[in-house]
Amino acid sequence: MSLAGNSNLIKTNWKSPPADPMVLMQDWVKQAHSAKITEPLGMTLTTVNPAGWAWSRVVLVKELNQASIIFGSSSSSDKGQDIEHNAKVAGNLWWRESVQQIHFRGYATIAPPFKSDLLWQTRSRSAQAIAVCSQQSQPLISELDFKTKVAAWESSEQILSRPLSWNAYQITPIEYEFWQGDASRLHKRLRYSLQIPNIDFAQASNLAELVIKSGIWTQQRLQP
Repeated sequence: MSLAGNSNLIKTNWKSPPADPMVLMQDWVKQAHSAKITEPLGMTLTTVNPAGWAWSRVVLVKELNQASIIFGSSSSSDKGQDIEHNAKVAGNLWWRESVQQIHFRGYATIAPPFKSDLLWQTRSRSAQAIAVCSQQSQPLISELDFKTKVAAWESSEQILSRPLSWNAYQITPIEYEFWQGDASRLHKRLRYSLQIPNIDFAQASNLAELVIKSGIWTQQRLQP
């Protein structure tokens, strides 16, 4: 992996980082936008299917709120089906320009309908038309027929309502790692781990967001 970026592009107080990892993540993302980093919210999302196979793809983070990372997708897609089977997911943001990564893992769930409606309204009409027409992850029989159908919906005057299968998903992390690369390979690594009394994350298949919010974050610097 090339480490040709500028490791000083985004400033971080490694000696006294925030107690809440989301605060640090939001700060990094804000600085990444200011530094004109390419696709700072492009997230590699990893899910696991019922057969136990992990699968990764890049999606766009649409929102970072107090406790969750939000993206949109279809519940009928491969990732939607994987999440329905296994809510445990992992995500990664990689910024070559600043030689940085943010890893996280936690639980993914479908957000409340009002959140999905709000996210749907932010999509372009073209993106809405594609979502209305697409049975995401299903075989494509005719690309021409699909494009024709999308164009018809896009050019119509009809309001494109959110399909019931299209949702906002929220990832509520239970662990983060902030990674600052260095050409010398003396990388800086900071891990946040959530601690909740009487909860074993290895055994818990899912957790309510309110339960996760009741936890306490611990920090630990890791060797390169």
